[in-house]
Amino acid sequence: MTGSSVFGKRSGWYIMIGAMDPSRIREMIEKGMSTSLVKVDGDGTHFVAVVVSEEFRGKSPVERHKLVYGALGDAVGGEIHALSIKAYTAEQWEKRNV
Repeated sequence: MTGSSVFGKRSGWYIMIGAMDPSRIREMIEKGMSTSLVKVDGDGTHFVAVVVSEEFRGKSPVERHKLVYGALGDAVGGEIHALSIKAYTAEQWEKRNV
């Protein structure tokens, strides 16, 4: 993957992404959700999105991913072919980065 971030492959959540730019995916998520952090990294074929939002509080992993998919709208299954989503509340993100 390009960029300065290194992401693990533990999530197991993938949807398909074509030749979409990572910054466009980030913008779509930021427009569609209230977020405090969105990072999207990819190599042009495979992408990883880290999303931090209080909208995730009390939600299961599946519910969190549905919120992100909703922000991506019709691009999911169209322009978007392979995306791993890592979804955190602000508290979870802070604990992860200590």
